[in-house]
Amino acid sequence: MNKELTALQKKIGSRIRNHRNAFEISQEDLAFKAEISPTYLSQIETGKRNPSLETLFSLCSALQIDLVELFKA
Repeated sequence: MNKELTALQKKIGSRIRNHRNAFEISQEDLAFKAEISPTYLSQIETGKRNPSLETLFSLCSALQIDLVELFKA
């Protein structure tokens, strides 16, 4: 896999985890709200999975943040 893509996946996953922790939401609760499995969320947060735009949008909606927040430097 492309190194830049892998780095971006890890950054996005880390940002999701940081927002989740800031709102004091468990992985299970966020996964339920975003309608994905907790295992899949864990893999996203660790950069092991490449989520679709639809999944990212669902996560952002559940976290009540704009999708743009995940891509800000």
